[in-house]
Amino acid sequence: IQQKQFPVKFRGFDVEEVYAFLEVVREEMEDLLRENASLKEQQYSLESHMKEYKDIESTLRDTLLTAQKMVELHKANAQKEAELMVKEAALKCDDMMKDAQERVVKIHE
Repeated sequence: IQQKQFPVKFRGFDVEEVYAFLEVVREEMEDLLRENASLKEQQYSLESHMKEYKDIESTLRDTLLTAQKMVELHKANAQKEAELMVKEAALKCDDMMKDAQERVVKIHE
């Protein structure tokens, strides 16, 4: 635009050439404005999708952490149950041994 020169006539610039140039500039400006509006819409859409994906990512991360905590809790509970079962079995075994020893003593009497 800055390089465009208009021939000077007797009373100044050629009016028709000036108007023709202004029409070209107007059309190019309209194209640029449309393109700019389209790009802004695309940007808004992409930002919206990005927010949705970040929300999904956050939800998935929270879900994963919750699942991991639940797994650890279940493992700890299973470990406690196993330890309790072993202790109960040991006590039962001790009781059985005690009963057996008492029977042996009674038999020998």
